[in-house]
Amino acid sequence: MGFVNKVGKKALLKLPDLKLVALSREVMPYISVEAEGLSFFFKNTDHSIVDYMIEKKRIWAGDDMDFILGYYSSISGYPGTVIDIGANVGTSVIYFRNKLGSDTKYYAIEPVTTNYNLLNANCAINGFSNINTFRYGISDSIGEAYMEINPANMATCKIEGSDEESLVFGKDEASFVGDKAPLITLDSFITRNRIDLDSQLLFWIDVEGHEPEVFRGGIETFKNTDSAVFCEFNPKLYKHNGKYDEFLNDIRSCFGKFLCYESAEREQYKFRDISEIDKVAAENNDEQCNLLLIK
Repeated sequence: MGFVNKVGKKALLKLPDLKLVALSREVMPYISVEAEGLSFFFKNTDHSIVDYMIEKKRIWAGDDMDFILGYYSSISGYPGTVIDIGANVGTSVIYFRNKLGSDTKYYAIEPVTTNYNLLNANCAINGFSNINTFRYGISDSIGEAYMEINPANMATCKIEGSDEESLVFGKDEASFVGDKAPLITLDSFITRNRIDLDSQLLFWIDVEGHEPEVFRGGIETFKNTDSAVFCEFNPKLYKHNGKYDEFLNDIRSCFGKFLCYESAEREQYKFRDISEIDKVAAENNDEQCNLLLIK
């Protein structure tokens, strides 16, 4: 009678969701998760985001994205273009598409082949054909790089050598060097795809410590557009890699105000002058946080 008989099927239905998914991982190459009316496929080895979404019935980073959308509501605006850099399997760009609708344009960029294929599948199963997807790593030069793959948390895949001291994810998380990814600068990406620079651009940047290189390759875009950026900020890693001071200078040259998401009150948008950006590291004991940068 297929995978299980009638008695077995009734028993499976009584299992907690995470137990059921654990069984699925043993026999299926991919697992599916539903949250907030959206559906996603993940690799069967992937745990972190998957387990969160199953337990919470909530999209990963949904609170962060709602905070950003709340900012736009507070200024009676909305982004004309969303660019998701480090899109993983698409949870973020699909969430934005579901909330903002078809009037906004969407670009999702992901360098890891497995993630990129799932990104396309997830856009398709949710019926969002207007999300433009690209297999690139956004960096400060055009070329190629090997990707370091973490099967247990595919969202933490990153360019090889960018985190040799495991300051983004722990040393106990096994990883291996995977496929090569083409690299492109953000400025070149914007030009090649003729992205409308007159629309309000929202950049969601989650690149596991490669943020300084993304900014360095996107200086002209950030300077010359009405853009907002929500990105991870990891002072400990930048200092270790010798990128910290240069990164702060790039941020100062492009933006006028910022807030630290972890320090912000819910639905409160009290921005600080960009001249205070150097205080964030000490305020967070050099630990990773998230910044919202605006003009």
